[in-house]
Amino acid sequence: MKIYIPHPYRTGEEIYTANSGASLSGFNHARALARYCEVYMPAQESQQYEENIYGISQTFETIGSSLAWFEQQSFDAVVMFEPNVDDLVFFRHVCPAPIIIRLSCCFGRNREFLNKVLNCYSLLRPYDVLSPKSQWCAEELSKYVFDASYLKPITNGVDLETFKPLDKLNAKKQLAEVTGDSRFMEMPVVGFCSRFEPGKGAYPFLRAADLNPNVLFAVIGKQFAPVTHPLNVAFLGPQPYTQMPLFYNALDVLCALSVYSYESCPSVVLEGMACGLPIVATQFAGAPELLDDCGRLIEID
Repeated sequence: MKIYIPHPYRTGEEIYTANSGASLSGFNHARALARYCEVYMPAQESQQYEENIYGISQTFETIGSSLAWFEQQSFDAVVMFEPNVDDLVFFRHVCPAPIIIRLSCCFGRNREFLNKVLNCYSLLRPYDVLSPKSQWCAEELSKYVFDASYLKPITNGVDLETFKPLDKLNAKKQLAEVTGDSRFMEMPVVGFCSRFEPGKGAYPFLRAADLNPNVLFAVIGKQFAPVTHPLNVAFLGPQPYTQMPLFYNALDVLCALSVYSYESCPSVVLEGMACGLPIVATQFAGAPELLDDCGRLIEID
């Protein structure tokens, strides 16, 4: 099977330092597909990046040459990581293969994303689909479309060879040595692994820290502005993606407190669960269907 993904390949370093969880999950998706089929991505010249992942040179000078190019390649599907109307208009005219558009959320920050999704929906052929990353997202979008059969939810995955339980005492010891903070060995540790901002649940996390002075609250992610915080809060900053299994395993509890409507399938929840962590998450968006009985859901006031 041959899959075409119309997004340039990124090196491991570029992927692992990506700021966007949606971008990161997209390229992890490409790597997962490569276990079962050949994946092709646009490139200046043809080359092989990894096992079953190839860069392929394109010729899109005219509609006729584009039709000929796609016919020659015989792709079995096109997978787009985001709804792009201009790209979809092009592909639906020149590529006979089914088009799958992954949807990281329903609405985005200002509902503009929803307009993109609905514009793409209007352009779908009978055998194309929109693929939300959660059942919740699919149900929300079904309120805006005439035919919900075009919505095929598929959640994000998680690499279980990377994210897995490690020796917790050893992980805590390593983190105490790396940070120079012995509290990782001395106190229970509650973690926050995301951008530290209001919509991600920063203030409830600080409030919880204030109420539990005998627990260490560790923030692993970018902090956008200085905040007044209790002494039992440690800001560790953003960390390389490849090091996140160590940080997860040094925690005792992981908080995922987002109230953003674009948190359709929070990867941090999947990664934390894969590392054996109990999760505290908001009863909102896609988190509840991931969590099941692996943690505690809290209502949003």
